[in-house]
Amino acid sequence: MAEFTFDSVVATINGEERLYKVVHHPGGAAVLAIQDGRIALVEQFRPALGRNILEVPAGMREGNEDPLICARRELREETGLTAARWYSMGSMLVSPGYTTEELFLFMAEDLQAGAQELDDSEDIAVHWLDLQEARRQVAAGALNDSKTAMLLQRYWLGMGTPLD
Repeated sequence: MAEFTFDSVVATINGEERLYKVVHHPGGAAVLAIQDGRIALVEQFRPALGRNILEVPAGMREGNEDPLICARRELREETGLTAARWYSMGSMLVSPGYTTEELFLFMAEDLQAGAQELDDSEDIAVHWLDLQEARRQVAAGALNDSKTAMLLQRYWLGMGTPLD
C-alpha cells in the first residue's frame, strides 16, 4: 500500500520565509465507468466524514505506477468491472494548499462485469446512477465528491482522449 509522508517546507512569500506543512502523496486515479447511459458509483464509509458517500471508483498509485494501470486495477477491485475502451480525462490537483496529490482522471466504456476484489479494509457497494440523475444531483450539491463532480463535468463538456 502507498504511504503518505508529512513534511515542513519553507517558501518565500512576499520576501518573507514561511513554514508550511505538506502531505506528500503518491497520487492516484479515478474512473467514470459508463454503460447504457448509467455510471458506476461506489458507496463506502469515509472515516474523515464519519459517513458513507457515493463516488466514482478511485485509489492510490503504487509507487510510480502508471496512472492507467492504477485506474484499471481500482475499477476491477472496487466494482468487479473491466473495460475495453479507455479515455484520458486529464488530471486534477486535489488540494494544493497542503498536499502534492495529483489525481489522474479516466473514463471507461464497453464494460464487462466480474467479481469485486476488495481487501479486508473495504466494504464497498456498487450503485448504478442514470447520467441525467447524476446531473441533477451534481447541480443540487447532493453528489459533491470533488473527483466525481470533476469527471462528470469533463464528460458533459465533451472532454476525453481515447487511449486504446
